[in-house]
Amino acid sequence: MNNSRQPASGPTISFEKTSAHGAITVTNNYGGTPGQPVASSPLAGIGVGASGVIPQEPEHYIARDQVGELETGLAGQRIAVVVTGMRGAGKTHLAAAYARRVLDRREGLVGWINAESAESLYTGLAILAERFGATAPNGDTRVSVRLLRDLLSSSDDRHLLVLDNAGDVDLLREVLPVHGGTRVVITTTDHAMTALTPVVVTAGEGYTPDQARTYLRAATSITDPDGETRLFAQLGYLPLALAAAATSIAPPNAPRSTYRDYLRRLREQPLPQALRLREGHEYPLPVDQALLLAVDTARASTGTPELDTAIAWLLGLFALLSPTGIRRSLLTHPDPSVNTHVDDAIVHCTQRSLLTWSTTNETLIAHRLTARVLLEDAFDHHTTTKLLTDTLAMLAPHLFDRGQAWARRVEGAHLVDQIEAIHDTGLPELTAMTTPRRWLRRSRPQPTPLATAALGSLRWAATQSRVAVDLQRAIPLAERLLRLAEQNYGIDHTQTTICRDELANAYRSAGRLDEAIPLVERILTDFEMVLGDEHPNTLIFRNNLAYAYESVGRLGEAIPLLERTLTDSERVLGDEHPDTLTSRNNLAGAYRSVGRLGEAIPLYERTLTDRQRLLGDEHPDTLTSRNNLAGAYESVGRSGEAILLYERTLTDRQRLLGDEHPDTLTSRNNLAGAYESVGRLGEAIPLLERTLTDFERVLGDEHPDTLTSCNNLASAYESVGRSGEAIPLLERTLTDRRRLLGDEHPDTLASRNNLAGAYRSVGRLGEAIPLYERTLTDRQRLLGDEHPDTLTSRNNLAGAYRSVGRLGEAIPLLERTLTDFERVLGDEHPDTLTSRNNLAYTYESVGRLDAAILLYERTLTDCERALGEDHPKTGVVRGNLVAARERRDSR
Repeated sequence: MNNSRQPASGPTISFEKTSAHGAITVTNNYGGTPGQPVASSPLAGIGVGASGVIPQEPEHYIARDQVGELETGLAGQRIAVVVTGMRGAGKTHLAAAYARRVLDRREGLVGWINAESAESLYTGLAILAERFGATAPNGDTRVSVRLLRDLLSSSDDRHLLVLDNAGDVDLLREVLPVHGGTRVVITTTDHAMTALTPVVVTAGEGYTPDQARTYLRAATSITDPDGETRLFAQLGYLPLALAAAATSIAPPNAPRSTYRDYLRRLREQPLPQALRLREGHEYPLPVDQALLLAVDTARASTGTPELDTAIAWLLGLFALLSPTGIRRSLLTHPDPSVNTHVDDAIVHCTQRSLLTWSTTNETLIAHRLTARVLLEDAFDHHTTTKLLTDTLAMLAPHLFDRGQAWARRVEGAHLVDQIEAIHDTGLPELTAMTTPRRWLRRSRPQPTPLATAALGSLRWAATQSRVAVDLQRAIPLAERLLRLAEQNYGIDHTQTTICRDELANAYRSAGRLDEAIPLVERILTDFEMVLGDEHPNTLIFRNNLAYAYESVGRLGEAIPLLERTLTDSERVLGDEHPDTLTSRNNLAGAYRSVGRLGEAIPLYERTLTDRQRLLGDEHPDTLTSRNNLAGAYESVGRSGEAILLYERTLTDRQRLLGDEHPDTLTSRNNLAGAYESVGRLGEAIPLLERTLTDFERVLGDEHPDTLTSCNNLASAYESVGRSGEAIPLLERTLTDRRRLLGDEHPDTLASRNNLAGAYRSVGRLGEAIPLYERTLTDRQRLLGDEHPDTLTSRNNLAGAYRSVGRLGEAIPLLERTLTDFERVLGDEHPDTLTSRNNLAYTYESVGRLDAAILLYERTLTDCERALGEDHPKTGVVRGNLVAARERRDSR
């Protein structure tokens, strides 16, 4: 997989400028399949039609005035209307009636989203974003939702967005468009939603009395005003309850009953597992009894045993699966003789108002109250184990391989909906453990096959969501997965370790490394103990832990792990195994991070050669290697070679991935940085400006790569004297990194250093010096005295001290820094050359011209040999030497 990393900014070549540039280096870190390129959606740009599951018009539909209120409420400049009312009052069908009206007029796209939870809301909006062609190139759900919100807010096209069964007002505020032509209908039982808009349409308690009578007479073909009145006294005017009553009174293809007989059966219907009343959507208790009577009527014998089995199986599935609906393509019974009756079972249940088709006839929907009653009935009759077994068995054949996760992400989201709904019922946590035989009673009880199947489905859902970059959903699923594994297997079992890895991967994907690292440490310990030090899985996790350490600046721990892993991988897997190449690449990156470029570059060169031969020139890992080698060449002043590699990599990524893929943006950023380093600022700045704009649009304002891009553009502005533009960018970057990453993250420290340099460049030394001092203190504590970033901070602080005349403090710092650079990085490393130049410059300032000239002469010789005679740093040192000699000769 790919990861973006920003090295800390280096020391200055003279005291006139503090380097703020940091190239993003794309580095292979974790073993496994590389991320797939994002293909253009075949639906992108479609402006009419529907997305999501919109209910069909129900049989004996009664037109209600509230649909006209919705139409009026969304006229003019109104963005949103909230529809409130009791459960079962028909809020969803009101919204659906308006949605169908919009579809009939072909006014725009209608998006129907289940807004019951944050996960279903974001996933549904991300699917809609793809329909509009607004998907984030890396697929990140949150970014896609922001892109959709901004797109809808900026467009005058009149689309409709229905957020059904919304439950979190603050969540909706984050995703609703605030301008534009798109209109939003929100159905909810939560009256707090009315704060979102002054326009509220109430479904109240359902039908008016006249509407209720009209419906019942059409549905039952019975005219009995007295019976209707007594029924209303029990069930009110709730459309859901009246539909259940009608199907029980006059079931299709069966003798009709009477209102008197129905009310007697209603009173006698036992309901020991009654649904609990909850504030905001209370309803009369007999509503549950009416629904159960409708279920019992549907499950009555048809005379065909296979059809009876199919009906019971079908209703059982809807007790557990998602209220967003189930696609017909999933509903395959394992018994072929029963499966031939599934379509008849669907007709049977839809005729009895227990199920409803979507407008596309692709998805079946059950009302949430119907599903709850079905589940309560299963608890009462002790059939929940069979329901769970049947449901998991139905889903299992449809759970595709993770290699298809991105390409089939819309289908995957629907399957995740179903798995999440199963686990939301709590049934998997209630599955029994097998009891060991008497002579093994000291052993831990083992999970049943059913518990294992439930755990497997949840693991699939977590992995699918993570690989499809739906992290809003992946992390809660992975956290639940680990809890369930610990409950079923115990905390030390191998299966629990695998589930712990899934959570670590989810945290890592979201940049939550402080939470990922303890998990990976524990996993590595477990694998070393169970599998041994040289098992391929052990090697992968050692590499992963080392990378995590490196990401948070713990290089003293990362490098020994990477060195050991590479040695073991070469011996166990061979020199050309993909995991060995990844391990070699990662070790090279760590060496580069600490300035050991003489060791890093040969490793990078060998890895690139091997990947080109084994994988081809256009494989993502090959492009990564070429990018990384270019960065290493740039670090040692081989800018001409670096630029050629960067240009080729950018060209290939644009062609293979598209202009806005994150890896393409990374390549453009890196090429711009290389142009800047050789003084080609007229080319660098437009590239950096374009890259920052694209990062903000594609990944969002707060993504780490966006912040890095912002930092790099500021550096370029500062290079051409545009400090008035550079400083606000650097201040913004520091503020965002402190809030998102914390005060002690390496990127935050780099931002503080760079802002201090910008303040210093415009003479704001009273602000610069405290920032430099704090950064040095933090880097010494967090990274150690000899880390290259610590040495950079010491160099920069010494420069600031010199600028305010505190030479007695500056010179000892510079002397110590040069000694440490020579020992840690070598005599000819660019940072060592910078440090020697700076010390010479300071000696010159206090009249120690002979000492200064000796340092300048040595530095110039080393610059010409290491960087080349035409390198900008070589030119600076040459100028400094000429000026020092002239001063000496003029004395």
